[in-house]
Amino acid sequence: MSKYYKNSFEHNLQSECFKKFISCVDSEYGYSVAVKLTEFKSTDRGFRIAGTDAEARAGKWIAGEMKRIGLKNVSIEEFPVDCWDFREAYVTVLSEEDEPASMFAGSFPGVSGIGDEIITGEVIYVAEGTAACYKNLNVKDKIVLIDTDCYHTYWFDSLFTQAETRGAKAIIATVTDQGPGTYKDDLITIQNMQTKIDIPAVMMTKRDGEILRNTLKKGKRLEVSISMDLHMKKSVAHYVYGMILGKNPDKYIIASGHYDAYWEGFQDNASSVGSVLTIAKAMIDSEYEPDKTFIFMVNGAEEFGTKDTRYDFCAGANAIIQKHPEWVKNTILFNNYELSAISDTEHLELNISSCFVKIMESLLRKLGYNESFHISCLKV
Repeated sequence: MSKYYKNSFEHNLQSECFKKFISCVDSEYGYSVAVKLTEFKSTDRGFRIAGTDAEARAGKWIAGEMKRIGLKNVSIEEFPVDCWDFREAYVTVLSEEDEPASMFAGSFPGVSGIGDEIITGEVIYVAEGTAACYKNLNVKDKIVLIDTDCYHTYWFDSLFTQAETRGAKAIIATVTDQGPGTYKDDLITIQNMQTKIDIPAVMMTKRDGEILRNTLKKGKRLEVSISMDLHMKKSVAHYVYGMILGKNPDKYIIASGHYDAYWEGFQDNASSVGSVLTIAKAMIDSEYEPDKTFIFMVNGAEEFGTKDTRYDFCAGANAIIQKHPEWVKNTILFNNYELSAISDTEHLELNISSCFVKIMESLLRKLGYNESFHISCLKV
């Protein structure tokens, strides 16, 4: 760290302005923002995905909150997206002996919906769903049951493509003992598709997946029906921003997060919107007058934007930089907040450019957090 930056940094930590800012940080306010955002869903079991009415309502509420706490130049800007509007899905086990048993399911952004149709068929278990797993199996016009773990084995796309190319009519994905969806037995995970899948696919909990898997492992025939309230349509998504104008108004520091979400999305990423607005409110309440203009921006299209592309999750970010080239040119620091309510870890990971490592280490020591964070250099 240069002598100039070191002295400036230490001065700022000891300044009355910084102390006043810290005294105005209201974590309860940030929590209340995150909780409020969880109320914006398409249905009780729906999402807040880009382009949905729930996303639009959430953006409008955030803009109102930005104005209420005193941010200036508050704006909502829209951009076109393919809206994947998931409401609910069910897998119903059909049996001659028992009453049909319905199990709630999720789905995967970008896969096809089936409208009012109900798909019925025999289920074939294909284990982890690789090419080798289909040896001596005929899954044409059948529903395949696949064990998934996109963190440690294969991404969903690769496995789903295997099923589709072999003529399966639908896919039921479930989890086993590791990877996403295993935190609780009744948790449904969800991930984006990175390629085009034209047959319906649903995701089940570990608990319900075990019921289907065990039935098939006993050699019993299993027939199910799949229903999905899911619609793909052209729509618009939004991003919302407000400012604290600086003495040097044409240089920017940006704090951002995204508010679109699967399910309620408290952790990912309503918690971070709460963090962004908490910072903004504390700066305003402490009467801080920044040198650079601070932009507090939240994006409503991280999770889905354009169907049949590898980069659907970039739709919101791409729209922002296309509409605001001046931000790209004149921003000196960009902070994006993601999953800021995580508490189930001993250390928080900071991935930063190597030139800022010493500065960050010094900051954490001064604030008393150096034992809580693990710092690694960002490789680009």
